[in-house]
Amino acid sequence: MILPRFHLLTVLALSLLSTFAADDAPIQAQRMEFYLRDQVEAKRIIIYLTPDKIRVEQPEDKFAFIYDVATKTYTGLELRDAHYWSFSWPKVQAHVQSTKRYQRRLQDLNIEGFASYDITRPDPTPTLPESPQFIWRTSEGKKKISGYECQLWLGDNRGGKDLEAWCVEQRVGGLKENLDRIKEVNEPIALVAVRPVMPPEFFVAVDSLYKAQVTPVEIAWGGTKNARDDDKVRLTLTSIQTKEVSPTLFTVPKTYLPTKLLALEGIAEEDKEKK
Repeated sequence: MILPRFHLLTVLALSLLSTFAADDAPIQAQRMEFYLRDQVEAKRIIIYLTPDKIRVEQPEDKFAFIYDVATKTYTGLELRDAHYWSFSWPKVQAHVQSTKRYQRRLQDLNIEGFASYDITRPDPTPTLPESPQFIWRTSEGKKKISGYECQLWLGDNRGGKDLEAWCVEQRVGGLKENLDRIKEVNEPIALVAVRPVMPPEFFVAVDSLYKAQVTPVEIAWGGTKNARDDDKVRLTLTSIQTKEVSPTLFTVPKTYLPTKLLALEGIAEEDKEKK
């Protein structure tokens, strides 16, 4: 059967519309939001997670980045001037492991942050131990944080940082699994782009307290032993939920222009020479 020209065009148009609709169809994502504050500033950290992508937003810093799980590629979005950059973590590792030239370059560019990481290892690990020997004790302190009834736990760490953790007496569904993924992403972005997602102390507290069947909703550290609350760094989970989001959340806006990270200029030049 031969369709009239009008009907054929109609079929093609509907087919294209259905394709575009499928590409723009909302997807399920885990959304977490944190609030980080210290003596100087306060800012939000918003994280979206799907099985194959992660997006982290730092609104007050006018910055976001997208992580592709399959390729281990980081794409940074400089919201202030509509530019983007990207780097492949396996490629950065390969270059650094092949020559000390790039190790020294990254050390020079990230003197403060580099000391916490060993980029020459297959999987970089923070100097702060992942399973420190905390001596935890509960306190009489209780308060409601982000809708959770929390109790105060005090962690004494000999030779390390003492932590104050407000915990809910249960495991918050999805939080530990999500933070395990963020911890892996946190280390390369902190090293190469000097844009950490959040301080490593939070991961340490979650890993340690999760074994006790409790979940920290807020942690505080720093200052002197009897420091006031205002003198401490404080990170608070404000929400965790599953919601539908647009897939464009995990793509670079079409109006953004490419730029380069200073730390990767040498690697980019070497790649061009090989071609």
